[in-house]
Amino acid sequence: MSADLVLSIPPAIDLAKNPAELGDYIRTELHQLHAALDLIVNEQDELALLDQLILGDITVGADQIVIEYQVCFSSYHACRNLQYSDCEHRSLRGVRQGNTLSFKPYTPPPCRSTADEF
Repeated sequence: MSADLVLSIPPAIDLAKNPAELGDYIRTELHQLHAALDLIVNEQDELALLDQLILGDITVGADQIVIEYQVCFSSYHACRNLQYSDCEHRSLRGVRQGNTLSFKPYTPPPCRSTADEF
């Protein structure tokens, strides 16, 4: 089992006075949270590729944080000359303890087949 991903909020960010500063900080430190984000886009289409990650609302409570984000993806099926693209909304939940945010690494669900249903 992997250790939690920890992100420390700098003391200069005052959540009471300006909570938007936390969003700006998380955007700059997003690379540290990649292991906690569900970036898998090829569940429905094995040719799908991640095109863009868009951060949305960031909600901070006394003991938790919720980061809303979108994954935008596309796929190209050359044999049928079809191109498909879409975005999905997802969220990342973490624990806040003072000026420390911790997130569990993302663990994809196990692969299943129709044979598992029998």
